Amino acid sequence: MRKLAILAALASTALAAPAFARDNAWYVGVEGGAMILEDLKFDVGPSTLSPGGQAKVDSKTGWDVDGIVGYD
Repeated sequence: MRKLAILAALASTALAAPAFARDNAWYVGVEGGAMILEDLKFDVGPSTLSPGGQAKVDSKTGWDVDGIVGYD
């Protein structure tokens, strides 16, 4: 476990990049990663649409990828 933590720390430093901030310039970026969510169950007050008063959110493992474009 200790070797894994050291390897993760070294890998993160290899992926780090300095910020090249400049005024009046375009910027482009991409970010992403895995999303691991647990199922969520909560109670809702009774209504005409939901006589049982329960709701369940069934989420699955997935990916989140974002693209960023802008001008500063």
